[in-house]
Amino acid sequence: MNILVVSTANSKYLVPIKDIISCQNKDNKVVFHLVNNEMIESNQQLSHFESQLMNSNFFRPDNLHLVNINFIETILHKDRTIIILSNSMKIRVNQDQQDNLFRIIENM
Repeated sequence: MNILVVSTANSKYLVPIKDIISCQNKDNKVVFHLVNNEMIESNQQLSHFESQLMNSNFFRPDNLHLVNINFIETILHKDRTIIILSNSMKIRVNQDQQDNLFRIIENM
């Protein structure tokens, strides 16, 4: 099982990567949204986790998020591309990342 070590101010969490829906850069912290509706806040940078997650079906739609593509439920493509995750979170995809998203989806 692939595990990600997430450090908080007082603890270290061993989080199964398959249970991470998304990671969100918020207020100089990274918030992990997990399948059990739990959230974990880390003081580490999103770029720290990106290097560990990009080979595990994660996609960076913008500067604030990393999403597990296994939890993308809908892709809305009108004026802007928006992904909707299994936890109902909506995330806009930067225009320069749209082709990457569609390539990933096609290869699933």
